[in-house]
Amino acid sequence: VTFVGCEPKEKTLLQQATKLELRGKLDEAADKYAEAASLGNLDAYQKLGDIALRTFENELASLKAEDYLERYDQWLVEAKKCLQRADDCYERVKKTGYTNQIYVGFAKLEECKKRYFKISENVLQAKEKERLRLAAVARLARIEAERKAEEARNRREAEEQERKRLEE
Repeated sequence: VTFVGCEPKEKTLLQQATKLELRGKLDEAADKYAEAASLGNLDAYQKLGDIALRTFENELASLKAEDYLERYDQWLVEAKKCLQRADDCYERVKKTGYTNQIYVGFAKLEECKKRYFKISENVLQAKEKERLRLAAVARLARIEAERKAEEARNRREAEEQERKRLEE
């Protein structure tokens, strides 16, 4: 005999979260999954890890290579948090011995970590190129300033000599 509306709370939360996730409301779904996870639902932990990786990918999709100098710093901070959150959730599930597709999550996590480290390297390279470019610009500006100062000095000396010549 099954009674309608008598499912355990974590199952109801899991169902609500799944519906929200399917509608693309990841933040709201994550809240429901977190609540279900706090009640001991391991599927909810796994889903929280999955959402963390989706967030990682969604944020990455909004960036371009030309953003390496600006927007990626913020992204790297947030991406690291997403990867850590996914890792924590998957590890919690793994430690219990509950392996319902958890290895798929771990494989995706490793793939995301590789992308994170590659992007991190690209950001460092872009910053180094920009540092060198700015140093070259500063060096050229200094050379130009020295050239103008020399021209001004030469002009003053020529004017002074011309003034002395006229006085004689």
